[in-house]
Amino acid sequence: MGTGEGENGAISLLGIRRIADGSPTRRAVSVRSTLLLASLVSLAGFAWVETGTTLVDWGVRLAHVGAFSLWFGGAMWHNFVVLPTVRSRPDAGEALKPQAHAFRRHLPVVISVVFVTGVYQTAGLIGLSALALLASPIGHLVAVKLLVLAVLTAMVAASFKRNG
Repeated sequence: MGTGEGENGAISLLGIRRIADGSPTRRAVSVRSTLLLASLVSLAGFAWVETGTTLVDWGVRLAHVGAFSLWFGGAMWHNFVVLPTVRSRPDAGEALKPQAHAFRRHLPVVISVVFVTGVYQTAGLIGLSALALLASPIGHLVAVKLLVLAVLTAMVAASFKRNG
């Protein structure tokens, strides 16, 4: 596997190399910074192309898509990197525990941002009356999204209770 085997095995899987004292190399920091900047610029551009109206609408769309991206990306990291690594190598659990706790700590904020910005966007598109929500294809899509949000949030809450 190369540099990072042993207790940093999951880190080396991602191609992030660490030097002996455990700090990332300059190249790894530079790559991460570049990827973060590229992601933010892409996200901002996507939000602008989708709204293109006002700065407030752009900001709300940016917050909505950004919060969802953090939630989805964090869930993928947790479910496809952290959990399998801990299951296959219990000794790696302690090294990954802070990352899992950081993800869980931010979940309520991220979910709240997704919900509030979604309500704002729905109000701007079709309004919030029951008739508008029931009679519109967008309203049906909003209902499906709310159902998915509720189910996933319930699954996370159940996981918190089970795992402490």
